[in-house]
Amino acid sequence: MKYLEFTVPAVCAQAATSACSDFRFGESANPIAADRAEQARLDYLALGDWHGCKQIESNVWYSGTHEPERFVNNNPGYALLVEIDAPGASAQVTQLETACHRWFLLEQTLAVATDIDHLQQKLQALPDHSVCRLKISGSIILADEQRLLCLWQEQHARLRVLQYDADNLQLQPTDDDITALQAEGANGMEELLRQQQQELDFQQQRLQQLERRANALVLLKQQLQDQRDQLTRKLQAPLQKHLNHYLNLLFPGAEIEVNDQLIPTGFRRNGEQGNLVDLSFGTREQMGLIARLAYADLLSEAGQPTLIILVDSLVHSDRTRLEQMQRILFDAQNRHQILLFSCHPHNWQNLGCKTFDIEQLSAATTRQ
Repeated sequence: MKYLEFTVPAVCAQAATSACSDFRFGESANPIAADRAEQARLDYLALGDWHGCKQIESNVWYSGTHEPERFVNNNPGYALLVEIDAPGASAQVTQLETACHRWFLLEQTLAVATDIDHLQQKLQALPDHSVCRLKISGSIILADEQRLLCLWQEQHARLRVLQYDADNLQLQPTDDDITALQAEGANGMEELLRQQQQELDFQQQRLQQLERRANALVLLKQQLQDQRDQLTRKLQAPLQKHLNHYLNLLFPGAEIEVNDQLIPTGFRRNGEQGNLVDLSFGTREQMGLIARLAYADLLSEAGQPTLIILVDSLVHSDRTRLEQMQRILFDAQNRHQILLFSCHPHNWQNLGCKTFDIEQLSAATTRQ
């Protein structure tokens, strides 16, 4: 009997034995006794949930994962070829390498130039498809830093993945390094630093100026808002008074509410409250004309001349409502000059004011 064993989640249960208790993943809520294969008279016991290849007994193995998946040295990347000649015979287990990539964790402390040579040898010994995490510590001079950079670029291009961690590596320039830097113009760094500091000071002053302007604009906005609110409150009451004056000629006992934009919005009548937008189109048209007359009253009280021009107004009002609106216009004409243009002159014959036929006036002008 021959079969191939490797760990896949679909067929391997989680298991741990007392012989594997020293492993990171060797703990389980359902442990398996170390002599389980012998007690159950098993020719072979395959274990799962350990990601590396591990022999527990001659016939008890973890096959591990067929591809490494972390920087842990637990011998992953194998499948097991298990051969059993007959029931009760010893199992012959052969490790078959299946991994396409190997994962390596290398740490190197640098102190002298030969340490870089040792690091180079370690990296070159890795297979081309390796995944490597390299941690470097210690200190190096400028010349060795350039060698280290060239080595990293070379191996980064060759290996599958090369993660480079040099946070704990310090640069220790020699006296010759400092002399060379000065010769290349490092002395000009102080001048450059001074210029950068001047630029920083200028930008900080500029920031302070902009902050003062922004604060002034905020203050101005608040003052304008306060004045606007005061003016709104000053105009709301008289506007509401004039609106209700005309409205009561149409709907006795009704009231119109005005918002902080001086726009009529609410409507109360017979104890019921609603929004103007919920009224019929004809009623909203009548409310609009009433609002125009109320605004005109405010201008008139301020000593400003008023002229109200109406073009085909109230065309959606029935006969009864139209007569009521005519009474409102008759009341308003005592305070304002009103010009009304209409294609339905028969609707306005009862106003008691002078009427003109524009077509006749146009024809008379042409004859002259």
